[in-house]
Amino acid sequence: MKKNLQNKLKSYSALAGAVATTGVVNAQIIYTDVIPDVTISTTLSGVNIDLDNGGFVDFMVAEQTGVTGSGYAYNEVLSVVPQNGVNAIAQNGLISTYPLNAMLNLSDPIDASLTWATDTVQFAARVYPASTSYNFGNWVGAVDKYFGFRFNLAGATHYGWARFDVATDGASFTIKDYAYDATPNTAIPAGGMPLPTGINELLSQNTLIYGFDKSINVKILNNSTIDGIVTVTNVLGQELAKTSITNETTTISMEDAKAGVYFVTISKADGSSYTKKLFLK
Repeated sequence: MKKNLQNKLKSYSALAGAVATTGVVNAQIIYTDVIPDVTISTTLSGVNIDLDNGGFVDFMVAEQTGVTGSGYAYNEVLSVVPQNGVNAIAQNGLISTYPLNAMLNLSDPIDASLTWATDTVQFAARVYPASTSYNFGNWVGAVDKYFGFRFNLAGATHYGWARFDVATDGASFTIKDYAYDATPNTAIPAGGMPLPTGINELLSQNTLIYGFDKSINVKILNNSTIDGIVTVTNVLGQELAKTSITNETTTISMEDAKAGVYFVTISKADGSSYTKKLFLK
């Protein structure tokens, strides 16, 4: 098995393609959107992931379809880690001696506490259409799930993520976006996004934002003008709540929200704004 896989890697390296992207650099998180999303469904094809867009491939995810093994044809999503054991992918289990890539959910922490695999061959999913009892891997049928990445940049360790879908038959996968934290040895939540721009220092000094008991509270300080809008978004930039500031303290219920990272933005009538990142338990 190992010899065949290593031979295939040479083909993957030749066929893996670059993706069209657009990047956002703000605060500590460096975010890259893959535009449009790229779907790979051709055997011995893949995508190269350059987390810091520095011109060097940090990770590769490849596809092969219609391969025969254990008497059945199978489809496979295979991860490859270059740099000879420096970079790593978050792991959750083994198949034979090969790591199985962890499938992370939105806001899951990506840091040193995870189990990391530096192997040059790793598996996301393998599907046997004729006999699913042979299936293995964490990514079968995944939608909007995350790889956790650890990589070396200028001699320092950084953490990042990439968002993927994997077809239920394992015959294709789609990459949507990726990001990393520019501060060395700093955890990043899966799906973590940069802070919005336009932060006003005076407004930040006159506003207290905090989470408490499944709610977000915004308090206006120092006899500042009570006006404006409070907006809550998740790490994907999706708006979850929006309300007007009409009192000294504004409370927004987050009863139905999952534990994780959220952004709370105060927007005033004069155009000033302030955003704070909160972690809700």
